[in-house]
Amino acid sequence: MLDELKMEEIARDLSTKSEKIRALFRAGVAKADIGRFLGISYQHVYNVLARSKLVAAHNDQAEPDRDRRRGVCLSRLSLGPENVLNLPPAIVGGLALAVGDDVFVRVDGNQAVLMNRRAAVGWVEAEIAKGGSQADELVSELLLRL
Repeated sequence: MLDELKMEEIARDLSTKSEKIRALFRAGVAKADIGRFLGISYQHVYNVLARSKLVAAHNDQAEPDRDRRRGVCLSRLSLGPENVLNLPPAIVGGLALAVGDDVFVRVDGNQAVLMNRRAAVGWVEAEIAKGGSQADELVSELLLRL
């Protein structure tokens, strides 16, 4: 969660509550935290986001199906405006991500695997050890952020 000063900075120049709700949500603030910060109900926040098509009107949370023994989490996400995916807390926590962190994606056919920086570096090292050439693009991405 963003601290209250950062949320105030995001919302400062916006005139309506709806604008503030959308801006805070896009910055990664949870719906319940937006409601508490603005002094409004969770339902109000949710309704604004649903009308703005930032959340699916019928689905407040991703639908997790977990296999806790293996740490597997399958979630349904909806692609939002400008190709934005909002990751549910289970994925953010599972990848140990914070707002502003890089997320790396490895695409294999019709499957995508999300990785935090540590996992991406580990994958690149394993690919290099195997003599794989697929790591070249990810190495470039990692080096750009150093």
